[in-house]
Amino acid sequence: MKSPSNDDKEHIERDLHRTFPDNLHFKPEMPEQTENSGSSNPNYSNVTTETQMIQSLRRVLYAFALHNSKIGYTQSLNFITGMLLLFLPEEKAFWMLHIIASDYLPGTHEISLEGANIDLWILMVLLRDSMPGIYSKIAAMGGTPSGRGKMPPLTVNSRLPDITLGLTNWLMSVFIGTLPLETTLRVWDAFFYEGSKTFFRVSLAIFKACERDILSVTDPMEAFQVVQTVPKKLLDANTLMDECFIRRHRVGQGRIEELRAQRRTAVRQEKLRRSVAFAKGHLHPSTDDFTGRARTPIPGIEHRVVGSWRHLKQHTFR
Repeated sequence: MKSPSNDDKEHIERDLHRTFPDNLHFKPEMPEQTENSGSSNPNYSNVTTETQMIQSLRRVLYAFALHNSKIGYTQSLNFITGMLLLFLPEEKAFWMLHIIASDYLPGTHEISLEGANIDLWILMVLLRDSMPGIYSKIAAMGGTPSGRGKMPPLTVNSRLPDITLGLTNWLMSVFIGTLPLETTLRVWDAFFYEGSKTFFRVSLAIFKACERDILSVTDPMEAFQVVQTVPKKLLDANTLMDECFIRRHRVGQGRIEELRAQRRTAVRQEKLRRSVAFAKGHLHPSTDDFTGRARTPIPGIEHRVVGSWRHLKQHTFR
């Protein structure tokens, strides 16, 4: 089998040993010290010993990058694949990964992250409808203007609130590293059974768990820390799933697909407008899709690299 592109191969190899490094199945076995190692360090070895799980992870990610060349490899796919391999043989893990990236979360793991832009916008729409107090708070923190006493606007062309930068890993890793492992597995049961609407239902349930903390803070960085830390404490999967399926969070798959189509059209029209403007010399290539500000990995989200937002530059998966 031919190798993936050099870029994909480099990133896959880099992330192999970052995947669940504390898990027994992924943690490299410590080889015995060789007599000629020339070091008194008992951890030293000139031989790299990989577990069978790491070798399986490499094969599945290589195959996926070849099979889905439009996606290739994106960080977070290693975590999803690693989780699948704990329960499935390689071939089934490969096809499940393909289904997640192609059907359940379309476009989310492409280099443009268009699908992430779309689904995070949908989450904001649903949050505005079901918990307007939280949405108003986080949208105002992001500098979204609103009239006195009015909810900040959210249209198909709106820039995503800044806090969505902290939600990217919720989506791209399907809650791995966001929720406790046992809770994540319970969410995955529903996710595979009911489809991508489960992501939005669970996200709304998490926001409900964060509601008091979000409403009590005023600094954007504090809100970011809330959505990073509170989900890790949700050890009771039953309580989370009960909240997930209450009436106000029960969004249907049909509405999800409708909203995806609307946002996708807006994103692509804006990209076309920008490419035409750039060709005519009217637009600098570094401007953002919806704001005219600095581009970021997800169009519509702005990195704030000064003040309290400096820490957001660090990757959310590490």
